[in-house]
Amino acid sequence: MFVTKVEAIIHRKLEDVFSYVANLETMVSYNSSIKNATWEDPEKKNCKITLNLSFIDIKGNYQIKEYLPQKKIIAECSVASLEFTDTYLFSEVEGKCHLVIEDRMTLKGLLALSEGILKPILQKEMQSNLNRLVSILEEKK
Repeated sequence: MFVTKVEAIIHRKLEDVFSYVANLETMVSYNSSIKNATWEDPEKKNCKITLNLSFIDIKGNYQIKEYLPQKKIIAECSVASLEFTDTYLFSEVEGKCHLVIEDRMTLKGLLALSEGILKPILQKEMQSNLNRLVSILEEKK
């Protein structure tokens, strides 16, 4: 298991950032690993995703486990080859939004052998994804 964490100050209101991130279907616009994201239920607690880890496509359900409006979202996905839990923390700082994203990932089976290779790649990818999210949200002003 390894943990990857990124954070940024986004020059938008916390409510705007939370609303955009909470709509999991928007992940495809900023997360280069997510190839598809579609809500599976009217309550919007379960999103079917296609995740690409450089050399393998994985389909799974990304489920919201905790939802505190304007504060926190915890979502997780578990498939045969990996499990991950993402925590999104939102706070207001001088009218802007401070966003922290933490990913806890466990690789299973043969994929576990690639942890040493994947960890630094995923760290860079998460930072790039966050930078893209910041750009998208700040351009929407």
